Amino acid sequence: MQEDQIAAASVGDVVRRLATLAHFTVVQAWYGRLFHIAAVVSLAVLGIGESFAAMQVIEGDIAAAAIVVTLIRLSGVSLLLLHMAFGAAEGGVDEMVASLDLSPVTLLIGQWLGYTAVGAVVALGGGAVLALYGGPGPAAVWSVSFGAELGVLAAVVLFVRSGLRRPVAVVLVGGAFYVLGRLLPLLLAIAAAGVAEQTPLRELAAFILRVSAVAMPRFDGLAEPGWITTGALPEPTRYVAAIGGALSYAGFALCLAFLEHVLAKRR
Repeated sequence: MQEDQIAAASVGDVVRRLATLAHFTVVQAWYGRLFHIAAVVSLAVLGIGESFAAMQVIEGDIAAAAIVVTLIRLSGVSLLLLHMAFGAAEGGVDEMVASLDLSPVTLLIGQWLGYTAVGAVVALGGGAVLALYGGPGPAAVWSVSFGAELGVLAAVVLFVRSGLRRPVAVVLVGGAFYVLGRLLPLLLAIAAAGVAEQTPLRELAAFILRVSAVAMPRFDGLAEPGWITTGALPEPTRYVAAIGGALSYAGFALCLAFLEHVLAKRR
């Protein structure tokens, strides 16, 4: 009985530490004006889409919605990436974390929960704008999916940040990861289609793409523009599988970050 009480107290202490670290991360994002900037950017993107439609640069609400969805996704990814690379150092997060008596696992999970919560707020803000085009239902489905996508990005940036100390390098590597993750399904489709004349170089490129696909998440089932432009909701099974796969990959990236931390201590 006493051992159970000790175990419960230990678990409760870990949960409190995780919650404290995640809360501090969100508060730091608030005082760093991240949410304010995200709101301004979302409204600016909405204005751009409406201006293009009014000036007849594009035709129809579907084209305007597609532009708004793409810009909101890119702005959300960019804001979270820049905040994680530069905001933590400028806001004193790294100094505060270093002063705490936290295990590497607690540190990584707590920071990931905080940054994922920040990404969820950004995704909900973008979804509120997209509700004007696709309606509340598709916008809510899109927001949850985009939040999971930003959760994956947060885990990867934590891994990259554990090995690269320079913010610019973190932005470049994290941005390259996201772009490759988005383009990889298209590249795999092109490689699978094949060409009339196969050469060793093309076969090697196709092999590298297939190997890379094992180490990359699949973003193609997350935050699809068609959910907003057409109002067609995704198949529930595919939707849940995509979010589950994204969160599983986030766990994989956190494991890599922990391994990098262990190896850095031994060096």
